[in-house]
Amino acid sequence: MKINVVDGLCGSGKSYGLVSALSNPSNKTVIAVPTTILADQYGECLASSRASNFSIHYGKNAVSEIKQRAHTATEDSIMVITQRAHELCGSKVFAGWDVVYDEIPQVDFFYEVSLPYNHSLLTDHLQLIENADAPSTMYRLSLKDPAQAHLFNKRNFDDVDNLVKPIINHLLSGNIVFVDKASWNKVVVRQEITHDKSIDYTYGNQYNKLYFLAIRTPDVFEGHSQLPTD
Repeated sequence: MKINVVDGLCGSGKSYGLVSALSNPSNKTVIAVPTTILADQYGECLASSRASNFSIHYGKNAVSEIKQRAHTATEDSIMVITQRAHELCGSKVFAGWDVVYDEIPQVDFFYEVSLPYNHSLLTDHLQLIENADAPSTMYRLSLKDPAQAHLFNKRNFDDVDNLVKPIINHLLSGNIVFVDKASWNKVVVRQEITHDKSIDYTYGNQYNKLYFLAIRTPDVFEGHSQLPTD
């Protein structure tokens, strides 16, 4: 894997220079950005340059659109996508593409999930990995049934789903996920729910939360040719 790093101050022209270089691309190129706002900004820059065969993908159907475009693209194609979409698609989708990351992506994610009475919506999909390498205060997790978890992830019933999906998404993407031992043992194993009306009783206080740490695996960058930073 070859990674070229372009370093410079914010506003020094790294992104502009990339667009200028891609005005006449010699190979299919993906630009992965952290936000949809930056994706639109790239679109504006590309539209004002001589680049013609470019597309921008984000939103509900982004992953399916990207996979289709990646399969049918010509050598002068440019795609602007979010870093999250790139991770969900997987590196194999972009075989033969130059992949450019604008801004180094976040590699660790912390979640505190407050579901004291219905945590099973999440925990029923999870299992502890025995004898896994993990910090002394944490368990490493895996999915019991990835296919079932994938189906669950497609639904959109209520706000609870928005608390659960990020954890499942990380595991489906192949990222490493840990859970705090003390919180898991208390809430999931012993079913001990602390009632304290002075601290957000309705949704569970801090003693009823599950604490998760997800770490992005380096596999997501397999095959990258460039990794500029802002």
